[in-house]
Amino acid sequence: MTGTLTYASVDGRNEQNVRKALRGSMFGASTSADAVTALTTASDEVVSLNALPTGYSDFGQLSDAGIILGSATTTQNVQGWGRTVPVRADITQDTRTMQLVGLETNKMTLAMYFQTDPSTITPNETTGEVQIVEPDTPTVLYWRMLALAVDQNDAGEIYLARFFPYCSVTKFGNMMFDSDKDVISYDATLTAYEDSTLGYSSMFLAGGPGWQPQLAAMGWTT
Repeated sequence: MTGTLTYASVDGRNEQNVRKALRGSMFGASTSADAVTALTTASDEVVSLNALPTGYSDFGQLSDAGIILGSATTTQNVQGWGRTVPVRADITQDTRTMQLVGLETNKMTLAMYFQTDPSTITPNETTGEVQIVEPDTPTVLYWRMLALAVDQNDAGEIYLARFFPYCSVTKFGNMMFDSDKDVISYDATLTAYEDSTLGYSSMFLAGGPGWQPQLAAMGWTT
Protein backbone atom coordinates (compact mmCIF):
# COMPACT_ATOMS: atom_id res chain seq x y z
CA MET A 1 0.00 0.00 0.00
CA THR A 2 1.44 3.30 -1.02
CA GLY A 3 1.70 6.20 1.41
CA THR A 4 -0.71 9.09 1.38
CA LEU A 5 0.61 12.08 -0.57
CA THR A 6 0.53 15.34 1.39
CA TYR A 7 1.13 18.90 0.35
CA ALA A 8 4.20 19.07 2.61
CA SER A 9 5.90 16.41 0.46
CA VAL A 10 5.50 18.44 -2.72
CA ASP A 11 5.82 21.97 -1.34
CA GLY A 12 8.83 23.52 -3.07
CA ARG A 13 8.65 27.02 -1.63
CA ASN A 14 11.85 28.51 -0.23
CA GLU A 15 11.78 32.04 1.14
CA GLN A 16 15.58 32.19 0.98
CA ASN A 17 15.22 32.52 -2.79
CA VAL A 18 13.27 35.78 -2.53
CA ARG A 19 15.51 38.57 -3.82
CA LYS A 20 15.32 42.32 -3.34
CA ALA A 21 17.33 45.18 -4.85
CA LEU A 22 18.60 46.72 -1.61
CA ARG A 23 20.90 49.06 -3.52
CA GLY A 24 22.40 49.38 -6.97
CA SER A 25 23.68 51.52 -9.80
CA MET A 26 23.34 52.23 -13.48
CA PHE A 27 26.57 52.19 -15.44
CA GLY A 28 26.94 53.52 -18.98
CA ALA A 29 29.57 53.59 -21.70
CA SER A 30 29.86 54.36 -25.37
CA THR A 31 29.37 51.49 -27.82
CA SER A 32 33.12 51.53 -28.47
CA ALA A 33 33.70 50.13 -24.96
CA ASP A 34 33.96 46.39 -24.44
CA ALA A 35 30.78 44.52 -23.61
CA VAL A 36 30.16 43.18 -20.12
CA THR A 37 30.72 39.43 -20.33
CA ALA A 38 30.75 38.36 -16.66
CA LEU A 39 29.70 39.90 -13.36
CA THR A 40 31.92 37.84 -11.11
CA THR A 41 35.25 36.07 -10.92
CA ALA A 42 36.69 33.49 -8.53
CA SER A 43 40.12 33.37 -6.94
CA ASP A 44 41.03 30.61 -4.47
CA GLU A 45 37.33 29.64 -4.46
CA VAL A 46 36.35 33.13 -3.32
CA VAL A 47 33.76 34.78 -5.59
CA SER A 48 33.97 38.55 -6.05
CA LEU A 49 32.58 41.27 -8.30
CA ASN A 50 34.40 41.86 -11.57
CA ALA A 51 35.78 45.25 -12.49
CA LEU A 52 33.81 46.76 -15.35
CA PRO A 53 35.56 47.23 -18.70
CA THR A 54 37.30 50.54 -19.34
CA GLY A 55 34.92 53.38 -20.18
CA TYR A 56 31.96 52.58 -17.91
CA SER A 57 30.82 55.28 -15.47
CA ASP A 58 28.20 55.33 -12.72
CA PHE A 59 25.22 57.67 -13.22
CA GLY A 60 25.28 58.32 -9.47
CA GLN A 61 22.42 58.45 -7.01
CA LEU A 62 19.08 57.41 -8.51
CA SER A 63 15.57 58.04 -7.23
CA ASP A 64 14.06 55.57 -4.76
CA ALA A 65 12.26 53.89 -7.66
CA GLY A 66 15.63 52.45 -8.62
CA ILE A 67 15.77 51.12 -12.17
CA ILE A 68 12.55 50.01 -13.84
CA LEU A 69 13.12 47.19 -16.31
CA GLY A 70 10.28 46.86 -18.78
CA SER A 71 9.32 44.30 -21.41
CA ALA A 72 6.42 44.68 -23.81
CA THR A 73 5.47 42.02 -26.33
CA THR A 74 3.06 42.05 -29.26
CA THR A 75 1.57 38.78 -30.45
CA GLN A 76 -0.34 37.77 -33.57
CA ASN A 77 -2.95 35.07 -33.11
CA VAL A 78 -3.85 32.49 -35.76
CA GLN A 79 -7.49 31.39 -35.72
CA GLY A 80 -8.52 27.92 -36.89
CA TRP A 81 -11.72 27.18 -38.78
CA GLY A 82 -14.34 26.22 -36.27
CA ARG A 83 -12.18 27.11 -33.29
CA THR A 84 -13.05 29.79 -30.74
CA VAL A 85 -9.54 29.96 -29.30
CA PRO A 86 -6.34 30.63 -31.28
CA VAL A 87 -4.53 27.59 -32.64
CA ARG A 88 -1.18 29.34 -32.30
CA ALA A 89 0.33 32.70 -31.43
CA ASP A 90 3.50 34.30 -32.77
CA ILE A 91 5.47 37.01 -31.00
CA THR A 92 5.92 39.80 -33.51
CA GLN A 93 7.55 42.39 -31.26
CA ASP A 94 9.48 42.28 -27.97
CA THR A 95 10.64 45.63 -26.63
CA ARG A 96 12.91 45.80 -23.59
CA THR A 97 13.47 49.05 -21.71
CA MET A 98 15.29 50.56 -18.72
CA GLN A 99 13.97 53.63 -16.93
CA LEU A 100 15.92 55.63 -14.38
CA VAL A 101 15.68 59.00 -12.69
CA GLY A 102 19.11 60.41 -11.93
CA LEU A 103 19.16 62.70 -8.91
CA GLU A 104 22.72 63.89 -9.36
CA THR A 105 23.74 66.59 -11.81
CA ASN A 106 26.95 65.17 -13.22
CA LYS A 107 28.59 64.52 -16.57
CA MET A 108 26.77 61.23 -17.17
CA THR A 109 23.25 62.42 -16.31
CA LEU A 110 23.70 65.55 -18.41
CA ALA A 111 25.04 63.55 -21.36
CA MET A 112 22.14 61.12 -21.19
CA TYR A 113 19.43 63.74 -20.82
CA PHE A 114 20.77 66.05 -23.54
CA GLN A 115 21.82 63.24 -25.92
CA THR A 116 25.45 64.32 -25.90
CA ASP A 117 28.64 62.29 -25.93
CA PRO A 118 30.02 62.76 -22.38
CA SER A 119 33.57 63.08 -23.72
CA THR A 120 32.55 66.28 -25.54
CA ILE A 121 31.22 68.04 -22.43
CA THR A 122 34.16 70.19 -21.37
CA PRO A 123 34.03 72.83 -18.61
CA ASN A 124 35.42 76.27 -19.40
CA GLU A 125 39.07 76.38 -18.36
CA THR A 126 38.65 79.68 -16.52
CA THR A 127 35.15 79.62 -15.04
CA GLY A 128 34.29 75.91 -15.04
CA GLU A 129 31.03 76.73 -16.81
CA VAL A 130 29.43 73.92 -18.81
CA GLN A 131 27.35 74.57 -21.93
CA ILE A 132 25.39 72.00 -23.94
CA VAL A 133 23.79 73.25 -27.15
CA GLU A 134 20.57 71.43 -28.00
CA PRO A 135 20.26 71.12 -31.81
CA ASP A 136 16.91 71.45 -33.54
CA THR A 137 17.46 68.03 -35.09
CA PRO A 138 19.25 65.94 -32.46
CA THR A 139 21.18 62.83 -33.38
CA VAL A 140 20.55 59.53 -31.63
CA LEU A 141 23.25 58.62 -29.12
CA TYR A 142 23.76 54.91 -28.46
CA TRP A 143 25.01 53.45 -25.20
CA ARG A 144 26.06 50.27 -23.49
CA MET A 145 24.12 50.10 -20.19
CA LEU A 146 24.44 47.87 -17.14
CA ALA A 147 21.75 47.98 -14.45
CA LEU A 148 23.15 46.38 -11.29
CA ALA A 149 21.15 45.45 -8.18
CA VAL A 150 22.71 44.19 -4.96
CA ASP A 151 21.05 41.92 -2.39
CA GLN A 152 22.56 40.21 0.67
CA ASN A 153 22.34 36.94 2.58
CA ASP A 154 24.45 35.22 5.24
CA ALA A 155 27.05 34.15 2.66
CA GLY A 156 27.58 37.63 1.21
CA GLU A 157 26.43 39.90 -1.60
CA ILE A 158 24.17 38.77 -4.42
CA TYR A 159 24.33 40.58 -7.76
CA LEU A 160 21.53 40.69 -10.33
CA ALA A 161 21.97 42.70 -13.50
CA ARG A 162 20.64 43.47 -16.94
CA PHE A 163 23.02 44.45 -19.72
CA PHE A 164 21.94 46.32 -22.85
CA PRO A 165 24.88 46.34 -25.28
CA TYR A 166 23.22 48.73 -27.74
CA CYS A 167 20.46 51.08 -26.62
CA SER A 168 19.29 54.67 -26.87
CA VAL A 169 17.09 57.08 -24.96
CA THR A 170 13.58 56.98 -26.43
CA LYS A 171 11.63 58.87 -23.77
CA PHE A 172 12.40 61.77 -21.43
CA GLY A 173 10.63 62.95 -18.32
CA ASN A 174 10.19 66.61 -17.45
CA MET A 175 12.98 68.59 -15.83
CA MET A 176 11.54 70.69 -13.00
CA PHE A 177 13.01 73.94 -11.71
CA ASP A 178 10.74 74.17 -8.65
CA SER A 179 11.89 74.67 -5.07
CA ASP A 180 8.55 73.49 -3.66
CA LYS A 181 8.76 70.01 -5.17
CA ASP A 182 11.55 67.57 -5.92
CA VAL A 183 15.22 68.05 -6.72
CA ILE A 184 16.33 68.72 -10.30
CA SER A 185 16.38 65.25 -11.83
CA TYR A 186 17.07 63.49 -15.12
CA ASP A 187 14.32 61.04 -16.10
CA ALA A 188 15.02 58.87 -19.14
CA THR A 189 13.86 55.57 -20.63
CA LEU A 190 16.24 53.58 -22.82
CA THR A 191 15.18 51.00 -25.40
CA ALA A 192 17.37 48.02 -26.28
CA TYR A 193 18.30 47.03 -29.81
CA GLU A 194 20.26 44.05 -31.05
CA ASP A 195 24.00 44.51 -31.13
CA SER A 196 24.95 43.20 -34.57
CA THR A 197 28.33 41.93 -33.37
CA LEU A 198 27.20 40.30 -30.13
CA GLY A 199 23.92 39.01 -31.59
CA TYR A 200 21.61 39.96 -28.71
CA SER A 201 19.82 43.00 -27.27
CA SER A 202 19.61 42.13 -23.58
CA MET A 203 21.39 39.80 -21.17
CA PHE A 204 20.46 38.90 -17.58
CA LEU A 205 23.31 38.12 -15.19
CA ALA A 206 23.30 36.90 -11.59
CA GLY A 207 26.08 35.84 -9.26
CA GLY A 208 28.12 36.72 -6.22
CA PRO A 209 29.38 35.09 -3.02
CA GLY A 210 25.83 34.90 -1.65
CA TRP A 211 24.45 33.46 -4.91
CA GLN A 212 26.73 30.45 -5.28
CA PRO A 213 25.73 28.64 -2.02
CA GLN A 214 22.06 29.08 -2.97
CA LEU A 215 22.28 27.28 -6.34
CA ALA A 216 20.90 23.94 -5.14
CA ALA A 217 18.01 25.62 -3.33
CA MET A 218 17.15 27.49 -6.53
CA GLY A 219 16.94 24.28 -8.54
CA TRP A 220 20.40 23.72 -9.99
CA THR A 221 22.25 20.47 -9.42
CA THR A 222 25.74 21.27 -8.10
